[in-house]
Amino acid sequence: MKNCNDIIEWQEHEVHEGVTEEEVAHLNLFEASSLQPFEMHSFQFPNVPPLCLRGHTEYPHATGLALWRGAEILAEYLVEHADLVKGKQVLELGSGMGLVGIVAHYLGADKVILTDGDSKVLENLQYNINQLEPCDTISCRQLIWGKDSNLPKQNVILAADCLYMIPSVRPFWKTVATLLNPTGMLIYVMVSSSQMPFEQVVQIAKENGLDVQTDAAPVYIFRRRQTSTVS
Repeated sequence: MKNCNDIIEWQEHEVHEGVTEEEVAHLNLFEASSLQPFEMHSFQFPNVPPLCLRGHTEYPHATGLALWRGAEILAEYLVEHADLVKGKQVLELGSGMGLVGIVAHYLGADKVILTDGDSKVLENLQYNINQLEPCDTISCRQLIWGKDSNLPKQNVILAADCLYMIPSVRPFWKTVATLLNPTGMLIYVMVSSSQMPFEQVVQIAKENGLDVQTDAAPVYIFRRRQTSTVS
């Protein structure tokens, strides 16, 4: 797994393996033009130092470079439930600007790994991490869902508003199932529109051995299905 200083060229519009050019064209998420200028976004949360992260306001070119409402909601949820990440190994999928993972870092997570697949998003994510006080407990990695990874098992996986394209859903759950430790949890927030109804998203999670344990929309907590043994 390459870090943010040594990444492969992979853009969000490539989606994932097995997606045809016709399917990508049908998504029509991006315009073929230069990126808009970056803006600075300020955030204030209880028990977290003031944050100023670089990104976009809109997302016509790469959604990971923009701020999604789901990320703000998940960050607020973590502030209210800091015990979920304190002292834990935490991985964020589709980190984008890095807001959620950075908040988890300041709430006392033992180690935080922020991930994204898009190489342009990763460059900006590394920039935002570099603005923090130097430490070895937060980093970013390139992670393309559905592909093999040498990342360790995680206590907590975080994600927000990243299942809006049908081709991404199965690779997402494959990655979660691979990287979540047996007693860990995925905390997912979904407030954006999606090509797939959330009920189908949950069904694919079940196919990968994960069930919703807490359903307080828009925050959903998934855990591995526990198999009972009969003596």
